[in-house]
Amino acid sequence: MKKEKKAEIVLNNGNYEEFSVSYYLLEDSAKGLYGVSVEKESPFAHVEFEELETISDSKEKALRILEYMAAYEVTPISFFDSIDGIIELEEEESDKNL
Repeated sequence: MKKEKKAEIVLNNGNYEEFSVSYYLLEDSAKGLYGVSVEKESPFAHVEFEELETISDSKEKALRILEYMAAYEVTPISFFDSIDGIIELEEEESDKNL
């Protein structure tokens, strides 16, 4: 599985400690499937991450999901709830375009 960083943001935890959050596109070229991953890294804590290896067979859809995740500052702790919300948004947009 190929893993490619698509975005990185720096956030503050409220105690004036910064941490970075990176967003990755996962690609299984043999199966033509795409996933997403988010990693949080801080100088004061271990690396946290969550990933969903298969989210779509469309690279464009997986990239749009990553764009939403970065725009809404999704971290590993809110990853799965956020994915659910983003997929609902995607479906609503699809329905509007029909």
